[in-house]
Amino acid sequence: MAVFTDFTFASSTGVNEIHVRKCIPEGNVRGVVQIAHGIAEHVGRYEDFMAFLADNGFVAVANDHLGHGQTARSVAEKGLFALKNGWTYAVDDMARLHDMMQKEYPGVPYIMFGHSMGSFLTRTYIIRYPDK
Repeated sequence: MAVFTDFTFASSTGVNEIHVRKCIPEGNVRGVVQIAHGIAEHVGRYEDFMAFLADNGFVAVANDHLGHGQTARSVAEKGLFALKNGWTYAVDDMARLHDMMQKEYPGVPYIMFGHSMGSFLTRTYIIRYPDK
């Protein structure tokens, strides 16, 4: 049975804490799937998908982007990445999560999965970090 854990890490903004949910499979890890959610969403919407991935041997991990889910510090912050350079911060936070997961699970395939707005974040990520 898959196990869910939550943790946070310091955002590239230098101000925020990014909320992360990870779903870990039993047994051997076949790969890691990092999920970038859509606008007005949060990682909780992907729990069934994450459990499915874990049941098939993949670590599934997703962060609440700036201004979303448990990363948003207030109602006023909902939907707001940052007053300046928000898109860049959101992509850099994805890179931070990638680096943490790749260090924890070296040598396995790494897949980025983006839905809606998350697909555009993922495209920007691929352009900015082609070596990852």
